Amino acid sequence: MARLPVQERRRYLTGGLPHEGERAALYARSWDRMVSMVKALRDAKVTTVAGTDEVAGLMLDHELELFVKGGLSPAEALQDATIVPARAMKLEKKTGSIAAGKAADLIVVDGDPLANIADVQKVVTTVRGGVVYAAKDVLGTVGVQYWQ
Repeated sequence: MARLPVQERRRYLTGGLPHEGERAALYARSWDRMVSMVKALRDAKVTTVAGTDEVAGLMLDHELELFVKGGLSPAEALQDATIVPARAMKLEKKTGSIAAGKAADLIVVDGDPLANIADVQKVVTTVRGGVVYAAKDVLGTVGVQYWQ
């Protein structure tokens, strides 16, 4: 949240119910159960996909981190954001992985998300519709601080 514009940070920090006393413990247990649900679903052979309606392009990396915290490998979490949704929508021949003839929007990161999933936050370049964008410039236009 520290990278978000102040009005967005305020929304996240002031909303919701108070978490004090017994409520805090209940909330923590509930949160832990929710985070572990992705792994339980995976183990039960239920298809899971990453995706968020919250601050598109910024919260997805956090969601992938939560998938890993919940028990998925970084590779599984990345697949849940790429090829798995393509397969779920029966579009894997057109998108979802990088291959000749496929449409591919992608990011270039400074790091190795297979070793440290948090590196997905370190976007340097975005390629969308064949156009290359510097992440620093794109983030700056909406008031989000660059990761460095």
